[in-house]
Order: sequence, then structure tokens, then C-alpha cells
Amino acid sequence: MREVTEKPQAIRETVVPFGSSNEERIMHHLAEKQVITRKETQELLGVSQSTAGRILKSMIDKGQIVQIGGSRNIRYELVKK
Repeated sequence: MREVTEKPQAIRETVVPFGSSNEERIMHHLAEKQVITRKETQELLGVSQSTAGRILKSMIDKGQIVQIGGSRNIRYELVKK
């Protein structure tokens, strides 16, 4: 009978480079331009209108950005500290 020994699998850790997450890319844009729209977010990230809206809403909920204006003139900016 042959004994089968398993080799331990290497643990791979995924490192996300700086500026590669959607939120980091938006924050970087805001640091340079001060404001961003949902449409600009779509274009910056290459995502749908719905996805851009969800990301921006999540950032508002986390206290990272604030919404300014309303209706067709909504813009987002960094929270002033």
C-alpha cells in the first residue's frame, strides 16, 4: 500500500495596490478636483450608473464624503474636518 502525503498549500495574500479600490480612486480624484458627480464616478471607475450611485452612497454612510445640491445638480465632496 502506498502512503499519500499532501503538500501544504501556500497561503497567498492578495495585496491591493494603493489607489486601486473604487473608494480610493474617488478619494484621490476628490483630493485633486474637490468635487465629483455620479457621472464622473461612472467614467472614472468604468461602472454602471447604479453601481456608481451605490459606491457614493456607501461613502456618504461611512462619513467619507458629503452630498451637495439636489436633483440634477448633485455633487460630492470630501468631508471637511
